[in-house]
Amino acid sequence: MYNYSYINFFMYPAGAGGKFLLNCVSLNNRTVLQDHVLAQQQLSGQFNVDAKLKYIYKKLKLAQETKQWTDLGLGDYELWGFNVLKYVEAFPEITKKLLDSISLIQECMTKNIHLPIVCHNFIMLENMRKVWINGKVVVFTNYRKFVNTRNLGYNNDQKLESYWNTIKGDDWPTDPPTTKAAIRQLPVFIQHELSQDFNNEIERYLDFGEDYDQLWNTYAKNLDTKFIFDVEYSYENSRNFYEVYLEVCAYLGVPAANQPIIEKYFNTWKKTLSIISQSSAQE
Repeated sequence: MYNYSYINFFMYPAGAGGKFLLNCVSLNNRTVLQDHVLAQQQLSGQFNVDAKLKYIYKKLKLAQETKQWTDLGLGDYELWGFNVLKYVEAFPEITKKLLDSISLIQECMTKNIHLPIVCHNFIMLENMRKVWINGKVVVFTNYRKFVNTRNLGYNNDQKLESYWNTIKGDDWPTDPPTTKAAIRQLPVFIQHELSQDFNNEIERYLDFGEDYDQLWNTYAKNLDTKFIFDVEYSYENSRNFYEVYLEVCAYLGVPAANQPIIEKYFNTWKKTLSIISQSSAQE
């Protein structure tokens, strides 16, 4: 397996703002953005920090105009050239052989360039670390409030409401329960009908976010080495973020960008998210 110290894992649930931190950490000449063409240009000396910022602001402007978030066209597949599910679906030795054949990745490793990888679950992370045994992990916590304000449509609210309207009796509440705890607060006869008459099918539409967050925090604490990134504190304002950003850069061993650069990016990013969230709420 690779004994390479410049792999940076960014471990966060979808919608938690991980790509923003990853991009900020990439604003130097020691780390690549998540795109193989841009990375190759950087290795050739044709894509510096100013060029990275120009690319980022162009994509942010497009996101504001279209009111759609597409991760600025950057991602694991765009950089690595294969679906990261390969880490789970194949033996680590096979995945390493695939990586051995990717010239861009090998050139980055030869030049000790930092390579970012996004991970959204701990099973994936465990398998990735079988290949990259010395990678450093930045794991996000306290993210729920931030995720919920983005209105990204990662929930089953509409499906739940439709299902509830189909099965509910005349003496049932108008609004459906959204969690198992809420079901336990329903009248006993409704709980019985949900269980006996409808085989608890409603559970497929419930929000298990609280359970998910508790398990996420447990697994995060059990990681042997990691940097804990508190989303709610860090994304409260640009001052907080820059403070934590410096700590992340120090942990990963990458040069940090100047505060005005990061603050401008932070404010533009937050404005873009606000525009998209407001548009989603009106749909």
